[in-house]
Order: sequence, then structure tokens, then C-alpha cells
Amino acid sequence: MNTIKLIINMLEYVLAGYLGITVVYNLIYALAGLFPSRHRKAKENRLRKMTVLIPGYKEDKVILQTAKVSLQQDYPKEMYEVIVIADSFSAETLQKLNEMPIRVVEVAFENSTKSKALNKTMSQIPDDYDIAVILDADNLMANECAANADSVSKKLFEELVTDEERHFDQHETELENLKEFGDRYLALQSIERSKTRQAGMPPE
Repeated sequence: MNTIKLIINMLEYVLAGYLGITVVYNLIYALAGLFPSRHRKAKENRLRKMTVLIPGYKEDKVILQTAKVSLQQDYPKEMYEVIVIADSFSAETLQKLNEMPIRVVEVAFENSTKSKALNKTMSQIPDDYDIAVILDADNLMANECAANADSVSKKLFEELVTDEERHFDQHETELENLKEFGDRYLALQSIERSKTRQAGMPPE
């Protein structure tokens, strides 16, 4: 009988510890998740700041037209920037690019690749934009491209928030189930102790 009591006590401690850890974990997780969600919801309807990155290697023939078209967006100018990443451009092309209202980042590598050019540029420019669009040097943007990118970003944001809310609802359900399980367990233990007392054994 003492062995049974010992096993019951051990099970009680294990269950109590499990329930305690689970409740604290879910509580901290839920509370921590609420703050960024509210912050993002407050910004949901704002326009995203956007940067267009155009890396090019010896693309003197097409880069000027691409940069010019990229500036013709139906989007607030203060929320939009074009950055040409110039690798091995001629001095004449660089001069004409610098006359445009864009940012020109010059790069040079022994073995040039687009990823190297982008990585170096990203390490040099401010990280104050919400959306980055990467174009090939011969890509021409439609006038509504920036506005469409902003709309897609908002849609993705709304889906993310919905997923988070669904996740928190799931956690609340799990907490309720755990509480119900714990209540049933404690009720069964109370009945077991009552039977023990009726059998003449000293209560714990």
C-alpha cells in the first residue's frame, strides 16, 4: 500500500510540474506575441517604403532606359527609391546615372556575380525600407508595379496576422483542455483520498 501511495504522490508531482510549466510557457508566449501583432496592425494601412535594386554588369546599353522607366511609378516619391548597382560601367554611363534622382552604388569584383553585387550594396545602404524589388538591368517596370507590390505586401501581412490569431486561439483551447484535465485529475485524487480515509488509513 505504501508503494501505491508513493507512486500516486510521484504522479501528482509530475502532473503538477507539467501543468505549471505548460501554463507558464503558453502565458509568456501569448503575451509576447500580442505586442508585435498590435504594432503591425497599427501600420497595416500605411504605404510601405520601397527600394528598387538594379544590379548590372557592363549593361551600358540598357541601364539608362531601365533606370528612367523605374522612376515613372504611381507611388509617392518620398516612399520610393531606385538604386542602380553599377559593376564595370563606363564613365559616361555613370555620369548620366548620377544626373538622375537615383542612388548609384559602384562595385567591382574579380569574379562578378549578381549576389555579390546585391550583398555589398545591402551592407552599404540604410535598412529603412519595407519592400525591396530586384530588377535585371533590362527589365522595364509598369507604372503601377510599385503600387501592386504594396498591395501584395498588405495582403500577405493580413494573412500572417490571421494565422497568428488562429495560432493563439489554438493555444487558448489547449490551455482550457489542460485545465479541464487537471481538474478531473484532482477530483479523482480527492475521491481516492476519501476512500483511503474510509479504509482507516491516515490521510496524507
